[in-house]
Amino acid sequence: MKPKNRIHPPKWADASLSWFCADEVVETLRGDLYELYQMRRESSSKFSADIGL
Repeated sequence: MKPKNRIHPPKWADASLSWFCADEVVETLRGDLYELYQMRRESSSKFSADIGL
């Protein structure tokens, strides 16, 4: 069973990161962006976090 406290960004955002960024930096960027997304989810709605408001 999946833990409920894990927050994941939309799959389209993750896929576009792999498409537009070099392989050498994807993992670093992904980690930073996941942290930012989680902070936004804690302070606002899922919709706002998904679109980056």
